Formats: sequence, structure tokens, C-alpha cells
Amino acid sequence: QMKVTITGNGFYTVAAGTSKTLIDAIKAGTSFAWKVTTNTSADNYLSGGSAYVTSTEVTGGMTDASQISYTLVASGTWGYSTKT
Repeated sequence: QMKVTITGNGFYTVAAGTSKTLIDAIKAGTSFAWKVTTNTSADNYLSGGSAYVTSTEVTGGMTDASQISYTLVASGTWGYSTKT
């Protein structure tokens, strides 16, 4: 078991059927299951069951895709799974 900080950035979208905003979840101290990988097709997912969002920033112009930067603090057991 370990405690780590995960930071990243990318394009921002909201999953269909999402009923809680990210800001509400951060305020409530909600933990999230997490899964990260590089953009390399042969890499597997690194995943775990407990991460807390400690910061996030969403930016973008009127006609541009929104981008997100985020920091998660994760602890507990990690796992590897095949990238799908």
C-alpha cells in the first residue's frame, strides 16, 4: 500500500448520466475510483479504489475544447489491468 499524488491534464468532458458536478464532489470530500495510462497502445492501466481530488482547473476559449488540469491524492492498493 502506498500514498501517491497523481497529476495530469487533458481534454475535459462530462460523462453522460453524471448527476454530480466535480466541484460538489470535491467540496464533499468524495473519493473516486481511478484509472490512468499513457497514450501508448501497449501500456496497461494503473488503477485503484480510493483517490481524492485536491485541485482542478478547467480552461478554454469560446470555440475551443475545454482542457483540464488536476491533482489527485491516492492511497491503498493499486492494480494493473489490460488497456481496452
